[in-house]
Amino acid sequence: MRTLLGMWQTVLDVVDAVESWLAGQSYWIQVVVLLAVLGPLCYLLAGLIDRAVDSVLAWHSRRDGAAR
Repeated sequence: MRTLLGMWQTVLDVVDAVESWLAGQSYWIQVVVLLAVLGPLCYLLAGLIDRAVDSVLAWHSRRDGAAR
C-alpha cells in the first residue's frame, strides 16, 4: 500500500510532466489549453462567489423572500 508521501510525489510528478509538456508546445497551443482550463474554472468560481455573496447579503436585504 502506498504511503501518503508517495501519493503526493506521484501527483507532483504528473503535474511536473504536464507542465513540461505544455512548456514545450507552441504559444497558440498554450493559449488554447489555458483558455480551455481557466474559462470553465473561472465561470464556476464566479458562480460560487455569486452564491456566497447573495447568501450573505440576503440577511441584510429588505426584499421579501417570496418575491424572488
